[in-house]
Amino acid sequence: DLRDGKYYWVAKLADGNCWMTQNLALDITKDGLTPELSDITEPWNSQSEYPPEETKQEMLMSDIDSSFITTRSWSMNRYVIIDPNDGSAEYTCGTSKSSLAECPEYFMEVGNRRPSNQPNFYSENGSTYTDNEYDAHYLAGNLYQWNAATAGTGGTITEGEAAGSICPKGWQLPTSGNNASGSFESLLSAYNITNEVDKIVNAPFHFVKSGVVYQNDKLISYSGRLGLYWSSTASDVANCALELQFLDKAQINPAYNQEGRRNGASVRCLLNTAE
Repeated sequence: DLRDGKYYWVAKLADGNCWMTQNLALDITKDGLTPELSDITEPWNSQSEYPPEETKQEMLMSDIDSSFITTRSWSMNRYVIIDPNDGSAEYTCGTSKSSLAECPEYFMEVGNRRPSNQPNFYSENGSTYTDNEYDAHYLAGNLYQWNAATAGTGGTITEGEAAGSICPKGWQLPTSGNNASGSFESLLSAYNITNEVDKIVNAPFHFVKSGVVYQNDKLISYSGRLGLYWSSTASDVANCALELQFLDKAQINPAYNQEGRRNGASVRCLLNTAE
């Protein structure tokens, strides 16, 4: 990513599209984004209708904002999930956490370890980390409100697609609620996946149960048990947008429409399907 120099694993998957196979971890600044380096149509800055807000390193009670049009985000990219394949109802960090530092049983801070260049590090080592390296596929990444994930282009629309995203130039958010190329539904269908969560947390997808940031007293919640990934698709359910949701071991919904836009979820980008 030319905006901050971070590298991401990518793969061409069975739906015919090239996807990032780890979570986006772009830290947003008040300077915002430019169309030259991001998948947006106009500069996203302090003059925008939904201006950018700086990424925070933790979620605190004093920071709660119930607005559905704000553009907040939270960095959790210092942590890898320890066991991607666990995920029973008992396997969760719980609720009301300010950061993943409060979940040492489920997430580990990578510290001075270096990202491995082995594409199959986890499967070959039986762990997401060793003393010296870690599998970057399983970094928790950042959690973004929907108007942050869409670079302020989602606004209050209740149908259709947001015009832009915080993905790098030439990349886009997946769509949802349809079977078109580039949708979560199309991706899962290509692998004949219905509710087998173990299939999507392993190669070639490496989806992570990073949890959710709630704008109430729950703060960071259900990390280790729940994965939520924003699409670009608006929902007609008040103040919501569609997401890929997976929970525990046997629940996947590629068009979950009950998550408020004010809450923080993960982002995966795919190569622009129009190019």
